Amino acid sequence: MRAHRHIRAALAVAAATLLPAIASAAQPLADLVPHQAIYEVSVGRPSEVDVRAAGEVTMRAEKTCKGWRVMHRLEVALAIAGQDPLQMVSQIAFDESAEATRLDFASALEINGETVERSKGNARLDPAGKPGQAFFQEPEEELKTLPPETVLPVRAFAVSMGRLLQGERVVEQLVFDGSDQSGPIRISDLLLGEAPALETAPKGDAALAKGPFLRILSSYIDPGTTDSEPRSVQRADINAAGVTGRWSFNIDSIPLRAELSEIKALPEPDC
Repeated sequence: MRAHRHIRAALAVAAATLLPAIASAAQPLADLVPHQAIYEVSVGRPSEVDVRAAGEVTMRAEKTCKGWRVMHRLEVALAIAGQDPLQMVSQIAFDESAEATRLDFASALEINGETVERSKGNARLDPAGKPGQAFFQEPEEELKTLPPETVLPVRAFAVSMGRLLQGERVVEQLVFDGSDQSGPIRISDLLLGEAPALETAPKGDAALAKGPFLRILSSYIDPGTTDSEPRSVQRADINAAGVTGRWSFNIDSIPLRAELSEIKALPEPDC
C-alpha cells in the first residue's frame, strides 16, 4: 500500500503498498492481495548528522462486505545529536467503498505522548463525473469541494500499479485520503525499473513477498502549483501482489528505511 505524504502518513507506500484492487472496466487494475505487513524502521542513507532511529510500521488492508478497510500505524523513536529524543506515533485508517465513491477516514499524530494533529471525516465522489465533497469533523468542521478527477486512495493505488505493470513509465493522479484538510494532492508515480529481491524472507506467508519487485518513485505535489519541487518524495519496491518489500521516506529531512519483516494473508469476508 502507499505511504502518504505527511508524517502521520509516511506509512505508506506502498499505499504507502498494501492497497488491494477494486474491479473496474475503465482502467487496468493490479490483482492485489489483502494482507497485513509489519516493517522494521531504521536510518536510511548516511547523513552528516548523527542520527539513530528504531521503530515499526504496521499496515493492514482488509476486504469487507462493502469494500476495503485500511490501517497504517508508524511508531518510531529518533535520537539526533544535540537534540532531545523524539517519540512519534502516527496512524491513519479509512474505509473505502467497493465502487470507490465513498471514504470514511481518521488519522492522528502523537509526538512524545501529545496529540499534535488529528483528522476525521468522510468523502463522497460523484460517479457521473461531477465534483465530489469531503466533510471534516476534525480538526474543525469544514465542507470542501473535490475536483471531478479526484480518486480515492485504494482505487488510485490499484490503477497506478495496474498501469505500471503493463509497462507505463509514469502515472499521475489527484488523490484524496483525508490526511490533510487542505484537500487532495497530485501523486506522480515514476517506474525506475526492477528492484532486487528481499535479502531475508519475512516471517509468516513469505510467498506473498516474492519478486519481481518494481522500484517506484512517488512524488507528492500540491495541485495547481507551477513549482516543480514536490512536497515530499518516497521510493518503494512493490511486487505484482501489491506487497511492498521495502521503502524509503523522510521525517523532518531525516532519511528512513522500512523493510518487510513479517506478512500475513487476510481471508475473504463471509458475506
